[in-house]
Amino acid sequence: MKRRAWRLAAGFGLVLVLGLIVPRYVIGDGLDGITETDARASATAAYELAHQTCLDSPVVRIVITRVRVTAVVRDEGSCEMFRGTAGTQEDFRVTLAAHSAFGLPVRELQATCGGKHIIC
Repeated sequence: MKRRAWRLAAGFGLVLVLGLIVPRYVIGDGLDGITETDARASATAAYELAHQTCLDSPVVRIVITRVRVTAVVRDEGSCEMFRGTAGTQEDFRVTLAAHSAFGLPVRELQATCGGKHIIC
């Protein structure tokens, strides 16, 4: 009976550890498929800002194993406070998905103004 309990506990622990580690390597950051220069700059800024602001506590970093850029959309005229020249990275809205253990999507993050402002 003790042997069975140890096997069950070891199996559960292995599944839990794999569920926390594997998504970090299997789920990409989503930046590879973005070819336009301004869109990629906006997505990179939003990705970095998400890590700095939304994943700032150690507990959240354990629960949220990966953040992925899911969409970059041109949204002209939506950000007047960071207005530069027309067609620059300020015109992009970026959507990111936060994934938990086992790669399950937990929540969606929205970045506006070319990745300068994020809603966690």
